[in-house]
Amino acid sequence: MALFSVYYDEKDNQEIRRLVTSLYKNHFFVYNGYCLIEAPNTSAFVIAKELKIWDDDTEKSSHYGIVLKLNGSYSGYADGEIWNFLEKGQTS
Repeated sequence: MALFSVYYDEKDNQEIRRLVTSLYKNHFFVYNGYCLIEAPNTSAFVIAKELKIWDDDTEKSSHYGIVLKLNGSYSGYADGEIWNFLEKGQTS
């Protein structure tokens, strides 16, 4: 299962949070403006389009943000729940 890191403008927080919640069953809101998404068979580009961070027709964005595909390597210090989410996503 692929994991994606999504950073977005906090001003658009409610709309992007709603989209993430409705489109992706497995997600984790780390803090305002940042979440992790677990999604099979997709790309960062597709997720950016689904979250309205990119629009092919206008070649612009409804929301400012960036989507990164994680490569399975991570480290740091954070709440324990984030580690559970990352570990689950890497073994799915």
